[in-house]
Amino acid sequence: MSLLSDKLKYTKFRKEDFQDYYDLVSKDEVMRYTTGKAYTLEEAKAKFNIVLKINEEFTEIGVFSVRIIETNEFIGISKITYLNE
Repeated sequence: MSLLSDKLKYTKFRKEDFQDYYDLVSKDEVMRYTTGKAYTLEEAKAKFNIVLKINEEFTEIGVFSVRIIETNEFIGISKITYLNE
């Protein structure tokens, strides 16, 4: 599943996207705003497996890689979730 804005493409994470995910979540300066600290490789693998499971299980929600359309540069992570059941 992919979504587009004028400049960005949001695509559900797949197994082959792990390196992009890890490159982001392994940085203290990024993760201090979410978890308070960077993930170790082992933590990142465990969290990413959860992401893959969510993305496989649900069609309308999930965790997405965010890329600039023009360059295909990975710039972040986005999540779509239900507000109410």
